[in-house]
Parts: sequence; structure tokens; C-alpha cells
Amino acid sequence: MKKIVITLSAIAGISASLHAAAFVGAVINYTAGGIANGLTDPSTALGSPGPIVDATGSFPGVLSPFNPPYKSAEIVGIGSGGGSLTLQFSNFVSATHDGTRGIGVFTNVGLNDPNYPSGTADATASLIGKPGMAETEVSRDGSKWYALNGGAPITFDIPTSYFKNAGPYDTTAPANPAYSDFGKPFTGARTDFANETNAQIVSTLGGSAGGTWLDLSSLPADVPEIGYIRFSNVPEGDALYLDAVSINNTLAGPPVPEPQAWIYLVGVAGAMFGSIRRRRIAGQAAFALAAGTAGLLAASVANAATITGFGDIENWVGSGPNSAALVIDWNDGLNYGGATGDQSLAWGYRWSGAATGEQMFEAIVSADPRLVLNPAPPVGGPGTVCGIGYDLNGNGFTYVSDPTNLDKGHASDPSDHYREGWLHAGYWSYWNEKAATTGLPAWTSASTGFSRTLQNGSWDGWSWAPAPDFNGLMPANVVAAVIPEPAGLLAWAVLAPGLFVTRRKRV
Repeated sequence: MKKIVITLSAIAGISASLHAAAFVGAVINYTAGGIANGLTDPSTALGSPGPIVDATGSFPGVLSPFNPPYKSAEIVGIGSGGGSLTLQFSNFVSATHDGTRGIGVFTNVGLNDPNYPSGTADATASLIGKPGMAETEVSRDGSKWYALNGGAPITFDIPTSYFKNAGPYDTTAPANPAYSDFGKPFTGARTDFANETNAQIVSTLGGSAGGTWLDLSSLPADVPEIGYIRFSNVPEGDALYLDAVSINNTLAGPPVPEPQAWIYLVGVAGAMFGSIRRRRIAGQAAFALAAGTAGLLAASVANAATITGFGDIENWVGSGPNSAALVIDWNDGLNYGGATGDQSLAWGYRWSGAATGEQMFEAIVSADPRLVLNPAPPVGGPGTVCGIGYDLNGNGFTYVSDPTNLDKGHASDPSDHYREGWLHAGYWSYWNEKAATTGLPAWTSASTGFSRTLQNGSWDGWSWAPAPDFNGLMPANVVAAVIPEPAGLLAWAVLAPGLFVTRRKRV
């Protein structure tokens, strides 16, 4: 993770701004190649660039087209002579096949300022040093790869602008920062910046943070999305220094599964099975593995982060250019990870064409086995809700409900969320926000049921309103609902002890 050191006056804005974009979230493989300058930490490519270059050093300055990153905590080098870097995106990148640029690559390139410190590019918008070059491939699953640019090296020569209202050599962030968007493609060329001042360059970028944006239209028509990217085969004597890789805001799909942990777990399990067969060790190993697996599940439950906008939502469903969010607040005091206080959970939904709040809710319920919707009986009419439940501790969920008395429904496990009611115990209040993709919604009480038509950027909120006053409470303290575990892992957690016991009996 990159360190962010800025003035206190800019902290609140930073948390709410980064920047609607999604980035790469994991390093799959790295070989430095001919990199001998210590810039060999691949984790620096993860997440967003930092706003301040050399933040903890002697020469801090804002990240601008004239002040690129250069420290070992900021960029990673991929050199000739076998250098390569494979990264996994946090979310799939939808492949539109229509020329829309889907992936932004941010490197260490900076514009030459011949009249330093004027912050003005020269007549050719020349760079400080050479631009980075590398062959670039993408993959949906990390197995089958597709070369971009016809397999020829791509030149990454567009600089980065973090703030829209900072000077090119400012040493701190602006007091009231305006941020460039790392999820907005820049489709121009470096020469567009010729003879331009920093302010003019920001205007030419049109709100984008810059970077070199990759066209995915050459992908086969049957490749719907991209989950991985690989940089390799750097030309002899060259190097690519990478800061970040982002996704076009309009093309960010559901989260990319992370199979590596499960592959490792299965590998460990295989070794343990072999050990049991050879050494006839007792069944304690089974319980150790089961406990470890349960620990993974528990950790996933506790890994919930408070969100500040769409960019922090982890669990996304659907695909398409439109995005909306669903927030649910049970107001029961239960929460993730044993923390104190009540929490709301948030999911994301993407779609094309038209969609309703009900379709969003049902799509999320279908995709997340932890979430349960108990629709209202006929007395409630269309577009209403009776009960909502959630398997908070990840060990399975059931609830008890009596259609003749909708005030006594409850979760079978008191550690899980479930609220229902119609007449006396309480009811589910419904809240909306038209469009707020950045920042949390300013909730307003809904005037319709959840059959309402969604808008791009809209929020739906369901909040339990308890008796006796039945006052609708706005959803609050919103955290990201975790991505549900693969079914195979859950089955492994259940079956592994039995498999060990069976093996032990046959020895």
C-alpha cells in the first residue's frame, strides 16, 4: 500500500474521493529482470497512487505531470532480460469491444520543464528520461492470455495529475483539494500537452488523472471481461516503472475471485492426506485444518470496512454501465467482527437498460447466499418487504416465521440478522437517494415501494423501524458486505474432518 501523507485539511476529502475508480488488488507473479536500482517491490503497484511524491523524504511534492513518482515505496520496475509483472484486478473489467478504453496504466513519466520552475511543457511535450515500454496481455481467468496492440510493446508516456487545483511543484495538497479521476480515460496523446502550462494540461485532461489507457476492442467477442493484466518482454535496455493500474469507472464489474488462497489450502490438504497415509498420524490434523478453514471463514466475516462511497463497496452483482447501491440496517446491535454499535451492510448492483429497486434486491439475494428476503404477504401490496435476514457469522442461516403473525419472526441463530413485522413489532422503512456515486447518500424517505425505477448512481436503503414509536431510522454506520465464499470452500470446511476420519479408520 502506498503511504499518503498530506495536510490535515485535505484528509476528509481524500477519503471521499479516491476516486470512484477500482484498481489492481493483488500481485500474482513478479520477476524484476534487469532492475538494479532497488525499485523491486511489486506491492507498490497495488491500489491508487499516493497524492504526495517522496512523502516521507526530503523533497515532498504533489503528484503532477511535472513531478512523477520515483521512490521505492511508490513504483516497481519491470526490466528487460526476463522482467514481468502479473496483477489481478479487484473487479472485472467489462470488455465492450467498441473501442472504449478500459484500463489505465500510471507510470513514472514526467514532462520536461525547460524553464523550471515555470511548469510549462516544451514544444514537443518531451519527457524527463525515456517512457516505459512493455508487451501487455490481459486475461479473464489468469490462464488464457490475449496480447494487446497486436503483441507489439506499448509505450506508456502519459503523465499523472492527482489534483486539479494544485501547482506542479506544491509541497502539500491544496487546502480544499479537487481531485482528478483515476477511473476516467484520457484518450489524447502526449503531444496534446505541447507548450501547455500545468493548469492547461489539467484542462486538456478533462478531469482525468491521465495515464495511458488501453483499448480492449481487439479481444475475441466471446471474452466478456478481464480479471488480470501482465507486463513483460520489455525491449532490451528499457524498463517500465509502474505506479498503478485502474479500471474505467463505467466498466468496473463484480469482484474478481481470489483462487490462490483456495489452491494453497487444497495443496496443504493434499500434503496432509499423504502424510496421514504414510505416517498413520492421528486425526488431530483434521481438526487443525477444519479450524484453519473456519478461521478463514470467520476472518472473511470480520473483514468489513466502513464505506465512504461507491468505490468502497466490495460485493457487486450484475454488469453494465449503470451502478446503484443497496444498504440494509437491521438496528439490532449486531455487527461484524465483535465491534460495538449497530452497522448497515452495503452491496452494489450494475445493469444495462432499465431496472427497479426490486430487481436489484432480488439479484443481490440470488448472488449472495447469506442474504435472505422474505417478501410481504398480499396484505402489504406490491413493492413491500416483510422480513430480511443475513447470515452474519457465516455458518448457515435459517429463520422462523409465522405468516399468521408477522411480529414474531426471528433468526434460528441469534447471532444472525433477521427482522420482520407488519403490524405491531415494527416494519421495514424504505429510503432513497437519487444519485451520489461519491460520498454517502443524503437519505430521503421513499414515497414508493421498491418497484421504483433505479437511476445510475442511486441508493436504496432499508432500515428496521421498531415499535412502539415506529419512527423510521435512516441507515447509518455503513460497512461493505463481504464477498460470499466459494461454495467449494464451504463444502471443504464441512467435509474435510469427515474425510480425515475416513482415512484414519482405513489405516
